[in-house]
Amino acid sequence: MKVGIMPGTKSSTLEVDSENPSVLKKFYNIDKSNQLLLGITTLLFLVASYMAYIFSPPEIELGDNVRVIYLHIPSAWVSYLAFGITLIASLQYLRTKSEHYDFLASSSVELGLLFCTIALITGSIFSNQSWGSYWNWDPRETTTLILWFGYAAYIALRAATDEPEKQRQISAVLGILLFPTIPLSYLSTRIYYSLHPIVIAGTEGGLAMVAEMGMTLFVSVIAVTFLFIYLLRVVLRVQRAEVQLKVIKYEELY
Repeated sequence: MKVGIMPGTKSSTLEVDSENPSVLKKFYNIDKSNQLLLGITTLLFLVASYMAYIFSPPEIELGDNVRVIYLHIPSAWVSYLAFGITLIASLQYLRTKSEHYDFLASSSVELGLLFCTIALITGSIFSNQSWGSYWNWDPRETTTLILWFGYAAYIALRAATDEPEKQRQISAVLGILLFPTIPLSYLSTRIYYSLHPIVIAGTEGGLAMVAEMGMTLFVSVIAVTFLFIYLLRVVLRVQRAEVQLKVIKYEELY
């Protein structure tokens, strides 16, 4: 039996053959490309972990406490990347009305918020080690917190809207309007006086970063970026699987 959402709707292109188990199975099984991506990500994390805890030397002032930056900086970068993808996907949705861009935008927000949370937590740890307090209402801390609440509201409003088309429209508009919080967060240390290092280097106000630390940070950024790409692919597959299940349940009821 082939089923689909009511003919004539924008979602009528989503169809599934419920008599063919392989059609649904593909939404749950990780294909070969994802297996390869997972393998590369795992290898990168193993290398990054070795470099962060063994290869990289302690920092002159912070000592071993500096190692938290190898998670903090990559997580912050990936959160910016995720919200940037949300901006592009939201613009594309408004242009094309394709629900696939809506899936991409919302999935990227969920992961961006996760990595932003990690960045805030690790940043607080770094703050305590550097300045003796977990939270200082520093411009970078404050603007990043504003960013976090903005995208958390995106998820909350999306969940509170039942009508699919309205949900997508609201999400797309928010995905665009919230993006200025990204450059605001990044440039906050240049616009306002901030305890947060502007440039991580051997200069006043920065970290005394030697070559080994720079190499470790670079590998860590690559590893966390690959993790984000892998998770984004998985979340997109889960979202599409949920849509297919809703289609089947709808047909069973009506």
